[in-house]
Amino acid sequence: MPRAARVIGTVIGKVIEMTTTQEVLTREELAIPRLQEVYKAAFMNPEIGADGDIKLELENIKVFVKIEAEKKIMRLYALFGTKPGTTRQQVLELANRINDGLVMLRACYPAAFPSVALWLDHDLDIEAGMTAEDIVSETRRFRTVIAAVPGVDTESILS
Repeated sequence: MPRAARVIGTVIGKVIEMTTTQEVLTREELAIPRLQEVYKAAFMNPEIGADGDIKLELENIKVFVKIEAEKKIMRLYALFGTKPGTTRQQVLELANRINDGLVMLRACYPAAFPSVALWLDHDLDIEAGMTAEDIVSETRRFRTVIAAVPGVDTESILS
């Protein structure tokens, strides 16, 4: 089966080859450099952090993206800091409220973190590949859902 036509795009003065939005990127193609191209083409200004994950700032919310090839997933995640004096129990109770009410997210308190924080993530199966359009829309949807988290923070513990 022939692949969809490729188009040439210019992003910030650099010519790149990018896929059409309907072309399926295979699991092998779904690597950080390729995702960076997809996000650049969608004007999402991706940055690659020291840990190799992509960082996006979408309407004042930081979203991170990583590929876990061995698990065949693309993980979208976000971190929320907490106000001084916040207890582990308060974060766990907030995580439970989020897990009960915002089904698309998994919320948790990673005990390995050096300070009290809330971790939110959503895993996408990449075994069959994904289109650029799916990648961008799932990332935007994740951002929209995590924007609802402060409404569930009844104790106002998030900073």
